[in-house]
Amino acid sequence: MSIASFDELLNIVHDDLAPSGNYVRDSISPEEKLVITLRFLATGDSFKTISFSNRLGKSTVGAIVHDTSRAVIDVLLEEVMPVPNEEKWNAIAEEFWTKRQFPNCIGSLDKKHVTIQAPNNSGSLYWYYKKTYSIVFLALVDPCYNFIAMDVGAYGKNSDRGILVHSNLGKSLENNTLSIPKSKT
Repeated sequence: MSIASFDELLNIVHDDLAPSGNYVRDSISPEEKLVITLRFLATGDSFKTISFSNRLGKSTVGAIVHDTSRAVIDVLLEEVMPVPNEEKWNAIAEEFWTKRQFPNCIGSLDKKHVTIQAPNNSGSLYWYYKKTYSIVFLALVDPCYNFIAMDVGAYGKNSDRGILVHSNLGKSLENNTLSIPKSKT
């Protein structure tokens, strides 16, 4: 990430990362909070490794990553991934036709099981039939693989249908609140 991009992102989320009333985390600047979070997201280092590098507690690093990620999502979600209107759905369908020769398609939907360590007292909720524990990442993309919608956190044991039906995307489709265009030949 360039310095200019970092500074731009910091300016956007600075107020949300400012002191919150927690004594330990208030002594950590918004800049450092953002650096810690970006390092975790970019490298996949453990909280323990990052805590050693920054001389912070492991739980403090975890809280910083969680709070900073939430701030970035809250501030940028509508700008980065707005809910499409009917005009945008039509543009996506046209793009599917021109790039993939697939008519009347408004998105490509798929899921990915992400292997996890089973949470305490979770029983078989996260047990996936391929003999691992997992959570599910569900995504709807346009023909250029840009995300239109996504849902993370379904139990690994759930069926494909169950994952979609219980996701926000599935509920919006069921309630007809996505401004999807009418059927056409």
